[in-house]
Amino acid sequence: MRKINLLMRIVIFTAMVLWVGVAGRAWANTVYVAEVEVANPLSVNIYAVGIGDVGTEAGNYMIKYQTDPNTLVSGFCIDPHYSSDLFNPYLVQSIPKGSGFEAAAWILAQNYSPALAPAAQVAVWELTWDYQYGRAFSLTTGDFRLNTPDPVTSQLAMDVTAIYNAALDGIGPGSTFDSSRYVTLHSPVTAGATDYQDYVMPNPNPTPVPATAVLLGTGLLGLGLLSRRKKAGKGRQGREEEGALVSRLR
Repeated sequence: MRKINLLMRIVIFTAMVLWVGVAGRAWANTVYVAEVEVANPLSVNIYAVGIGDVGTEAGNYMIKYQTDPNTLVSGFCIDPHYSSDLFNPYLVQSIPKGSGFEAAAWILAQNYSPALAPAAQVAVWELTWDYQYGRAFSLTTGDFRLNTPDPVTSQLAMDVTAIYNAALDGIGPGSTFDSSRYVTLHSPVTAGATDYQDYVMPNPNPTPVPATAVLLGTGLLGLGLLSRRKKAGKGRQGREEEGALVSRLR
């Protein structure tokens, strides 16, 4: 019995430690990221506050992690600053509900076709630079602007408008969108360091909910069984003592 109880305690302890370890990895970490390329690119000229007018590419931003440099991950740029093909530290940040970042994550989740990737990227910029700070949709005013192609009459502008509106509907009331599957990667700005552009990406280390549930369930089940065995042992011991007392009285 002592060996069984010891084994049960080991199982419970191991399950709890694993559960805490897995659950604790969710957000608290820094990753090293390098940008590889912009896939499905379209050359655009944009304005962003603090940067000014700049020519860049809109499309799927492909990055790689230092821990897995042979795998490319697709996302969108949310901060059109400088990019680097060298590995730099990024903070993994969760996405607030109802924010422009959640709408950007919703766009990423749709896996738009290559033809619509540039429009999706421009919509992400508008959401994270203007909608995020309470400004109405406009590609001609605000902290983000599209200079070329034409921000009103071009096919790009019309596609951007449609994707922007779809994203806000996608995270609106009654939405079942799970933003925990996505994160923003933020380049920390420190004295003397370059402010690299930020990204919205699939969560690089999502907590595997089924696995944690199994681990927690194992621990709770073990506690239950151990408690029942202790009660059963006490009950059996009590009955044995009572029988011995009756025998002596006879």
